[in-house]
Amino acid sequence: MVFALARRSVISNTISKRLAISARTYSEGDVGSGSQAFNKREKAEEDLYVREHEQEQLKKLRDSLAQIKEQTSQLESQIKNIEKK
Repeated sequence: MVFALARRSVISNTISKRLAISARTYSEGDVGSGSQAFNKREKAEEDLYVREHEQEQLKKLRDSLAQIKEQTSQLESQIKNIEKK
């Protein structure tokens, strides 16, 4: 029981600290400058950057989750060893 509460607490605290949601924002540019093609290309480049950034964040979160699972399994084995004694 105590272990389950501790596990939930560790997982939720770690994930909530590392989870950051980015909002997509687009620059409007100067009024009357550039063509529509330039604006589309700029928007596409911004989308690509955001997508790559989000992929990096997801990779970090997955790595973090793997570490947490490893720590959790170690704690579970330690608890089982203590309960056997």
